[in-house]
Amino acid sequence: MALYPGELDPERFDTLCDLVALTHLQTARAYYHRIRFMDFWSQPGIAQAQRFFKQWLEEARRSCLAPVTKVAQTLCNHLGGLLTYFRHRITNA
Repeated sequence: MALYPGELDPERFDTLCDLVALTHLQTARAYYHRIRFMDFWSQPGIAQAQRFFKQWLEEARRSCLAPVTKVAQTLCNHLGGLLTYFRHRITNA
């Protein structure tokens, strides 16, 4: 998993995964999906990013968390723009 400044280190990410697996805390499950999506930006190219997004989207939709599925649908609607990042490696953020 690619990490970003201020994000979880690998040990804490493993702890989060354990928490998600052992509990049904909605906040932990939602945070897990957020952290997982961060890997999207570290994909080496468009094809890999599309593959990653498809897997992440399926997992997010299965989460049964309304806010997560709403964000997933929004990202899906804007996938073309998200994938532009892999052509130019810049954002307007």
